[in-house]
Amino acid sequence: MPDDLNINPAEAIATSGRHHHAVTSFTGQVREIADGFTVTGSGRSPLDRRLRAIPADMRRWFGSAIDSAKGGTDAGYDQARYASTSIADADAAGGAQVHG
Repeated sequence: MPDDLNINPAEAIATSGRHHHAVTSFTGQVREIADGFTVTGSGRSPLDRRLRAIPADMRRWFGSAIDSAKGGTDAGYDQARYASTSIADADAAGGAQVHG
């Protein structure tokens, strides 16, 4: 029976892996930049104290966004690996459905 779907799991998984690597690399750069945020000031006035706290807030905001982006690519890579392999296996076995 010919491969009707022409699925190449290795290609799909590799593409997802490249996307995951790009996001991970980018988020690492963002974290490095965020870690470098600094504000100088005496800290004597309420405004100075609040301004000096902003870099920590920014690191937390960026950190949350980074964790979210990385979690999404982790799940995407896992799903691409699972789905493309499952579809190819079902197709090769002449199956009419993949799940259920």
